[in-house]
Amino acid sequence: MRDFLSKILPKQGAATRACCFHFGRCGSTLLGNMLAAHPQMEWKGEVFHAFHERADRSTAVKPFQTLEQLIAHSKHPHFGFETKFQHLDSNGLNLSLESYLSELKKLGFGKLIILRRQNLLRQAISVARGQATQKWHVSSKKQKPEMGLVELDIANVSLGGKNRHLLDCFKFLEQTYLDASRLFARLEWDCLQICYEKDLQQNPFDGYQLAVDYLGVPLVRPEISLQKLESRPIKKIVSNYSQLRDCLSGTEYEWMCEQ
Repeated sequence: MRDFLSKILPKQGAATRACCFHFGRCGSTLLGNMLAAHPQMEWKGEVFHAFHERADRSTAVKPFQTLEQLIAHSKHPHFGFETKFQHLDSNGLNLSLESYLSELKKLGFGKLIILRRQNLLRQAISVARGQATQKWHVSSKKQKPEMGLVELDIANVSLGGKNRHLLDCFKFLEQTYLDASRLFARLEWDCLQICYEKDLQQNPFDGYQLAVDYLGVPLVRPEISLQKLESRPIKKIVSNYSQLRDCLSGTEYEWMCEQ
């Protein structure tokens, strides 16, 4: 069906090349699956994740050669992929965001998406639960598994590339997004902001429609491939709720315990 639609849908002019920046557990897989199903879009997900996680570091990586090959072998007019901000750190590509953008520009990239989640506490809990259970996603066609309590280690929150104290983690994420937005504006890069809670949580099609409109591809309604793993109040998800509440009490993040 996808190949058939790609032949009959109108072309939208010059090919679009796009990169989506985010941190984990913010709806990127949900959005990426929808974009990957579009008959005119090649969406490759986290291309550089393997470089960040690699065990053998004796050989220098050639990330942009890899990306160039993926583009060359694509059979679709539009191409996109995802980059977690930590993929650029010293454990990964060891590049500044500005240098990374410069390389993307050489490959014809002109569209950027920033995907973020407002409730950073839920994001951190989702990472901790995934690491503890290895249950990261559930198909929309399957019954949702029963989820037990998870403990979030306040001193070692694994979100953003390294373990940090909960408050330091939240400040790091917010500062990274702020710095990225300022850099995109200074370099005059076209950028779309997508918020998980506003654009994906209740109706994933809303976020998808924002993306395809921005990318300049025709709207083709996708199948929603995933469902939410967790929708309970935070106090019913974590085993150390009172500890989390006390940690965030009096801070700008206090509200996250009640959402």
